Amino acid sequence: MLNCKACIHRCIRTIIADILPLRPSPRHFSPRFAPIRFSGSSTRRAYGSATAAVVRKSAKHHPSEHRDRLVNQYEGQKAKAVARGRQLPRTDLEKELRYLKDPLKLGDHVRRILRDDEERKALEIVRAASKDVQCTVSWNHLMDYGMSKGRMNATLKLYNEMKKRAQVPDAHTFTILLRGLAQHAHYPQALGKALSLYHSMFTPNSPVKPSIIHTNAVLKVCTRAKDMDSLWGIAAKLPARGLGAPDNLTFTTILNAVRQNATVQLEVSMSEEEKSRRREKAILEGRRMWDDIIGRWRAGDMWIDEEMVCAMGRLLLIGGRPRDWDDVLSLVEQTMALPRLIPRLGTPARDGAGAPQIAAPDNAIFEKEDREDGEPEAGAEFNRVDISKAVVRLKGSVTQPAAYARPGRNTLSLVMEACLKMRAKQTAQEYWSLLTDPQGYGITPDRDNYHMYMRLLRLSRASKEAITLLREEMASSTNFTFLAKTFRIAMSTCVRDRNNPAVMTHASQILDLMQSKLPDPDVQTLTMYLSLASSLNDGPVIAKALAQLGPATVNLKSMLSYGSAETWDKVKSQEAKDAIELIRMKVGCYDRLMNRGEVKREDYGIYAKERSKLAAFVTRWHRKERAWKEMKAEARGREREGRIEGRYGDEPEGEAVASA
Repeated sequence: MLNCKACIHRCIRTIIADILPLRPSPRHFSPRFAPIRFSGSSTRRAYGSATAAVVRKSAKHHPSEHRDRLVNQYEGQKAKAVARGRQLPRTDLEKELRYLKDPLKLGDHVRRILRDDEERKALEIVRAASKDVQCTVSWNHLMDYGMSKGRMNATLKLYNEMKKRAQVPDAHTFTILLRGLAQHAHYPQALGKALSLYHSMFTPNSPVKPSIIHTNAVLKVCTRAKDMDSLWGIAAKLPARGLGAPDNLTFTTILNAVRQNATVQLEVSMSEEEKSRRREKAILEGRRMWDDIIGRWRAGDMWIDEEMVCAMGRLLLIGGRPRDWDDVLSLVEQTMALPRLIPRLGTPARDGAGAPQIAAPDNAIFEKEDREDGEPEAGAEFNRVDISKAVVRLKGSVTQPAAYARPGRNTLSLVMEACLKMRAKQTAQEYWSLLTDPQGYGITPDRDNYHMYMRLLRLSRASKEAITLLREEMASSTNFTFLAKTFRIAMSTCVRDRNNPAVMTHASQILDLMQSKLPDPDVQTLTMYLSLASSLNDGPVIAKALAQLGPATVNLKSMLSYGSAETWDKVKSQEAKDAIELIRMKVGCYDRLMNRGEVKREDYGIYAKERSKLAAFVTRWHRKERAWKEMKAEARGREREGRIEGRYGDEPEGEAVASA
């Protein structure tokens, strides 16, 4: 159709000029092609000339049937150029920066762009603006975004680029970097980079001097990196008073680090005695630190909050001595004005209060040997403090009366755990009523609080209180969601309370509540229920329990056949094995009732029919499981054969003929 070369050039030039990017890249267009002037815009003239030169040179070598391949080649070049990075045109950058002369507006604009995950565009805008404006806030947004995405090394490179572009970092810049390094302290280089960054702030030419905020951030990095030497080295250089003095967050971080070092970072080769001595040493360090904390609090140099109190309390709970557990109640009394509802351990009033006896510690000599001269006796660190005349210094010359810390859910969980270790059920119930009373502290318990309280009831074999807690408080709470774990704890309470004549009534009520609250029955709870009934050696009780498990068994069979009712996914292999084991246990209970004659003779037909259904289901399940395993083994064998054939290939035809 097109016999003239000029017509062919003009048609192909028009097509290719429309599909190429607006600005040619020197990596794709050789500079040896001389520009050819023709009518049109400058952009189209540049592309038209380059394309014309390319087509003029290639038209001599490519026949007409290969012209489509030439067009596809330029389309691929365009796609690669776009994939390498979508750079904003310079004219668009200038238009945006024309209205972003104010650093505050620029920072807000960059934050909006990063909110849409357009990091490349935000970076180009900040780089272009750095030539004329001090935009430290915008650089901070970029570094905060990079740390939130887990790109630690890229963010540190961005920090170095910021300094090279004459942008002065501020205090918030170092806070963002140190906080991000604390979030990624599991990386091997995180601690070294954090310490290098923190120590660089002490240099004479540093634009920012470290504050307690930066110190707390780097201490958190040391804690998560499990480096106690670096932590104590930084803490030892803190001033006693002034702007850089430790605050409540500093002591909270150190107390948590001491507890983790004594419980988590234990060597495998350590004996139980060595582990115990290490925990006792950590508790002694915490007691010495707490004596200093209370002195600062009474002098008005710092606040005390719930987080720090609970950090000290959980450090006391890792010990194995009843005195440490009892001091938790003295701790909350000292810092929160929460009255002790049981006398102190070792006092005559404690013996007359009817509290349960706790075993005496085996290594009491260890404490006396490790205490230095002049230190207070054990428990004296948590004596009540009169803060009616104490004040806390705020900014400037403003002062405010010191206040007690307000208890919350963390405090409720701490007190419940201390009572659990001391087996003080009555004291725990009194604390629970005091803290959750709307007329008192008005704490709304969360799921962990309820579970901790139920563990205490399980230890005390209080099945009636457990079902009362489930029905009256947990079921009526608007912010509580039942889990399988909740009913396991409640049913295990009934298992421990098997000597109670009404235990099966309580267990049946728990089972009914579970079936109404959970989408799928929990296999472990059902197994504990049937085991409890079997352990009572009472035929009618076992028969009633089997009837009670009827609806749950139907749901289990459906779950094994079709998947979970909540996710419609197949159940896990271990959960399926537990369900099959429960059904087999039911078959065994039917056999027991009929073989021992523990039920009426006229009911044998009903039990035999139910037993046959369950046994047939178990047989079908095992047959399907066996077929599934054989099919998987056959598929693995075919896959292995395919890999071998792909590695060695087929035998050459010539060699095959020769061998024949």
